[in-house]
Amino acid sequence: MSEIELGEIIATRNLELIESDGTTSVVVVEIGTPRHFPDSTDYLTPYKITGGGKEKVCYAGGVDSVQSIQLVMRMIKAELNELRSRVSGDLRWVGDDEGGLGFD
Repeated sequence: MSEIELGEIIATRNLELIESDGTTSVVVVEIGTPRHFPDSTDYLTPYKITGGGKEKVCYAGGVDSVQSIQLVMRMIKAELNELRSRVSGDLRWVGDDEGGLGFD
């Protein structure tokens, strides 16, 4: 399959990457509109994480658009947890004092 484009963005979340020295940067999660796979009745939902060394459009597939959205949320959570594990500071959802990512 060729490279997937994000397309129309239906949801965005900003997270804050806090380095151990106190500097901060933004990690942005964007979710695109679910759509059919080319030549298939199954769906894909594209997403993109920008920041923390990431910037690639990925996707999750499902038998319908709801399942593809459910699976994309799990994939985003896994990628953010991986990012969190390899940074020297912390990653959190902007405004969440508990340190949550908002993808539970």
